[in-house]
Order: sequence, then structure tokens, then C-alpha cells
Amino acid sequence: MRSISAQTTLVPLLVLIAFATPARADAQVLPVVVDATGTTEVAWWVGGDEPRAEFVAALVGAAGSALLDPTTARPTTEVSRVLRRADITDSNARSLAGLYGASEVLCGRVERSTAGSIAWIGVDRFTVHAALRLVDVASGAVLWELDDERVGFGNDGAHRAAVAMAHAVAARLSRAGAGGPVGVDSDVPVVVVESPSGAQPYIAFRGALADEVVGIVEVTEVWASEGRVAFALLLDEGVARDDVSTALQRFRQSPPSGFRVVGWHDDADVLRVRLAPVFAPDGSSW
Repeated sequence: MRSISAQTTLVPLLVLIAFATPARADAQVLPVVVDATGTTEVAWWVGGDEPRAEFVAALVGAAGSALLDPTTARPTTEVSRVLRRADITDSNARSLAGLYGASEVLCGRVERSTAGSIAWIGVDRFTVHAALRLVDVASGAVLWELDDERVGFGNDGAHRAAVAMAHAVAARLSRAGAGGPVGVDSDVPVVVVESPSGAQPYIAFRGALADEVVGIVEVTEVWASEGRVAFALLLDEGVARDDVSTALQRFRQSPPSGFRVVGWHDDADVLRVRLAPVFAPDGSSW
């Protein structure tokens, strides 16, 4: 399997969120989240030689002071064996969070798994699925629930997908109860790229999006199928969808190295681009 780790990307999918009572802006949150890979479960509160969960570590780094770091926080009293279970209930998770002085607890599971490969690109695909809920420690009220998935491509795809999920959850926590889904918003431009001749034009085009179009902060893949990839474009403040459309159309006249734009369509939902390789005089692509 070929590696394009430089192009490893992450995909936001399947976002279902329900909201209840708004979270407090000054809340201290304890993450009580199981990090599972296959039959292996990592739960930091079990104790002993339990390794640090990758998702929780990434979440602590992304959320900052709003989240208690289990590696440095200390309980006010010894944690009983009843609470040292990976399959902890929400009620016991609240009790655990209370021992750490948290006002809210993030409960649930994050599971990672392989999702096959994309043969025409030549990379493996991994999924990270999160089923989480933020619970008020004092009342037991569920402040919000999240069912979300990220997909990572390439050798470090599982790790990068977990990190992307952590950043999405951290952003949700920082909004302190504000509405709106975690994932691709409806006003984020989506570009569907067709590359029937192979992966090289797709790789070159994706690099050009990130490097040569002013105002694009991040390029992430929404989905991929044989010969087609859909990108979501996170734009800088003040940059509009029409600005992106204009910039992409310039690729038709002066394409960066590695691809030619042989088809273009701009409709209300997506920008569609069809690519072909650039051929040298001897017939090889370059």
C-alpha cells in the first residue's frame, strides 16, 4: 500500500447532536471517556498501569483550562473500586467527577476501527466514532449529546482522526452551550473532484487548494469513492464561497503542476471539478 502521509486528511461525518440546558462558561469538566480499539479498552480512572487514552490526551491539549487533566488532577479522597470500572455508569461518573471538583463530566466512548482502503489513492482508511454526553454533576441533567465520526487516511490516519475528533469536541465545550453541530456546516464550500485517470492529479489538486488559494484555512475530505473525492473548505474570516469559485476557475487557465482542469461546474450545493494528468512531450505525466 502506498503512503501519502503528507496528504493524510480527516473527514467529518454523521453528525447528530441534541441540546438541553446550556453549559456554564466557567465549568470545569472531567473527561470520563473510554478509548476503545477493537476489544481493547483504555479508561484512565481504572488505575494501575492503564495507558493514557489518546483521545483524552488530545482533548486535554485542545480544550485548555476548561477541562481537568486526569494526569495532574487529584481526587479529594481515595477513589473506591466501585468507580474504577471501564463500564462506569453516568451516576458513578458524576460521583467520580465530584471527587475531582468538577462541575460537569463528559461521559461516553470513542471507538476506532479500520474501514478498508481506497485502492485508487493507495491508502488505508480508519474511522473514529464518538458517542458522548456532557452531564451536570450536581443535577444529573444531560447538557448535550453528541454522536459523531471522523475518518482518517494514511499510515497515521487513526491517530489524526482521533485528534480531529478531540478538537471538534473541545470546540463544542468552548461554545458553552451554544447551538450548532460539530462537523461541516451547511455554508462551508464543498468541492467534488473527479480524477478518473488516477490519484496523481487528485493529490496535486489537493495540495494546490491548500497552498495556492488565499483564504482557505483547511482542506478536509468529506467522502471518497472510486475516482472521486469531495473536499470541504474551511475559509478564513471575510472570505466568501464566490472568492473560492473564482480562484478555482483560475486553475483552468493556469493550472499548478501535476494536473489539468478539463471540466468545471458550479451549482448551488457544490463546485465540481474534473481533472486529468499533465503530459510531457514524451507522453509521460508530470
